[in-house]
Amino acid sequence: MRTVRARYADNEGVSIHYIESEGPEGLPPVLFVPGLTDAAEDYCDTILELGRRVLVIDLRGRGASDAPETGYAMADHVADIASVVQQSVTGTFHLMTFSRGTCYGLGYAVDHPERIVSISLGDYPAREVIIPSEKTNAFMAGKWRGRPVAERLSELAFSKIIAETEGHDFLEQIASLNLPSLVVRSGRDSPITDEDWAAYLHHLPDATFVRFEDSPHDIFRPDRLRFFHLVRCNVAAAEASAA
Repeated sequence: MRTVRARYADNEGVSIHYIESEGPEGLPPVLFVPGLTDAAEDYCDTILELGRRVLVIDLRGRGASDAPETGYAMADHVADIASVVQQSVTGTFHLMTFSRGTCYGLGYAVDHPERIVSISLGDYPAREVIIPSEKTNAFMAGKWRGRPVAERLSELAFSKIIAETEGHDFLEQIASLNLPSLVVRSGRDSPITDEDWAAYLHHLPDATFVRFEDSPHDIFRPDRLRFFHLVRCNVAAAEASAA
């Protein structure tokens, strides 16, 4: 059984928690930036399906990472990712994202394209979606995968994320990188609108597009492993094409 351990990176005094699984040496790892109400520990067992070293990040205000009083703009989240990469990744890696983690992962990718081998995006447009402030109370009172959202995400962090969101759009920049790409969309309640989907198809004509018709926005339901298996295929194809 491969070991998964908890680690911490420092981003200018903000402690960023992430988990890291073991994997074969010599293969680029997968770095997974999950969703707004995810915790890295949600994925301790399923990341083993990728068959290589995987790092899963708790961005600031989530999971076991610090929740500073300020600093929730795109640049701050990208810096969180960069702190983990600097500490644990020496070369290139494959980027995997889910939900809100997508915009932050893509923000990192456009700043550091030389580090990225492939991208696998889970149920989110390639932009920083603006969240209406009036949704705060209902959102924080909800549950995600059976746990109260308030146990997963700091309310302060959520309010700051809403306030500091600027609506960055990364699709054209990502398209210009010509990376092997996978885009998955859920069958219902998806943040990807029909317009977003059409934009993906237009800008990433060589990407693999899959729709999980039986999944809600949580694309790990009803099958926890399906997205991981597709990511593994995208990773293998990217490395084969580069060989």
